[in-house]
Amino acid sequence: MKAWQLWKKVLRGIKLLMDETKLKNATTDLLPDIQRFLVDLMKFPSTPGQEHQAMLFLCEEFSKLNAEVEKISLSNKIKDDPDYSSPVTGIEYEGRFNLRVCRKGQGGGKTLPAQRSL
Repeated sequence: MKAWQLWKKVLRGIKLLMDETKLKNATTDLLPDIQRFLVDLMKFPSTPGQEHQAMLFLCEEFSKLNAEVEKISLSNKIKDDPDYSSPVTGIEYEGRFNLRVCRKGQGGGKTLPAQRSL
């Protein structure tokens, strides 16, 4: 490995550490809000078929963050989708929804997609 390649890796590592430190500091500063959010979310049942109120709560909370929140309707047809992981027996999907949440960044960089099941 040439010296300039090694130096480039070192600089990339320093940048990642700085970004990690920024993230840790931001998370530490926001910890009371994060804890409140999680405690409030845990008040709602969220077992399969019982997550409607939790989803409405998330919709409201994400809207407060100046994010675009869209309810994506589900139907029982999802059970026939070969890419669908494993339908829960006895669960009806009609009337249920997933959330699509988009919040514009400020840096003009790449999109950071994140997905989480409730």
